[in-house]
Amino acid sequence: MPIRQSITLILTSILLSLCFVSTKAQEDTTNLDSLQIWNASKKYIYDAFYIDSIGDTITKEQIIIQPIRKMHKYKIAEDQIVLKYIYNYSEADSARLAPNPVNGNEWTQQNGSMKWLKTVREGAIETNGSVWLHPFRMNQYVLTEIAPFPGVRFPLHINKKWDMTLTVFRGWGIFKGKHKQTMIVTDKKDYTLQIGQMNNCWVIFGLSTHKNLGTSQVEYIYHEQYGFLSMQYKFYNGQRITFILSELITDS
Repeated sequence: MPIRQSITLILTSILLSLCFVSTKAQEDTTNLDSLQIWNASKKYIYDAFYIDSIGDTITKEQIIIQPIRKMHKYKIAEDQIVLKYIYNYSEADSARLAPNPVNGNEWTQQNGSMKWLKTVREGAIETNGSVWLHPFRMNQYVLTEIAPFPGVRFPLHINKKWDMTLTVFRGWGIFKGKHKQTMIVTDKKDYTLQIGQMNNCWVIFGLSTHKNLGTSQVEYIYHEQYGFLSMQYKFYNGQRITFILSELITDS
C-alpha cells in the first residue's frame, strides 16, 4: 500500500474515533440534563442534627448537595453521577469533636485527630431502576457509613424488600467488616415540611447488623420528584442523626 494512502487511512480512522468520542460525550451530557433528581440545575439544602444517646443535640448545621454535570470516574454496578457535598460545621464543633471520632483508627491514633472537611465529592445513581447516593458520612456524621445507604429500587410498593451486604474496609476503623442489611418499603403517606406539602411519599426502613457493633437503623422518606425528604438514623451506640430537606433551589 502506498505511504500516502496509508496515511490517509490512519487519519480517517482517527477522525472517526474522535467523532465517536464526541458523540458519546454528547449522549452522556444529554442523559445528565434529563435527570429528575440529580440534575445540575438543582441544589438541595438539608438541616442536619447530631443527637447523643440521651436526646441532647450535639451539633446542628446545614449541608448542601450540589449535583455536578459530570460522571464519576469510579462505578459500583452502574455509572455514578458526581455530587458535591458542602458542610457548614463550626470551628468550635470541629475542635471539640474531631480529636475523638467514634470510628477511631490507625490514622487517629498516630495523628491525634480525624481531619474534618468542608467539601467532598461523592457518587450517586439515577436510572429507571433506582436512585441512590452515598450518605453524608464525613466529619461528625461518620456513623452513617454503617447504615444502609440512601437508595430506592423501582417500582416501589408497600412491603417491597431487598437485602444487601456492605463491606467496610479498615480505613473506617472499628466499622470495618461485613454489615448485613435489609430495606423494606413500609408506607406511602403525605408530609408537611418546611419546603411545603409533599404528597405520595414513600417510607423506607433500613436495618444494618454488624457482628461486633450490633444493629443500626434508618428511615428514609422519598418523593419521586424531590428525592430524599428526610433521613433519620439511630445507631448501635444510641446516638441519632437526622437530615431534613429544608430548601430546594432550582435554577431557572
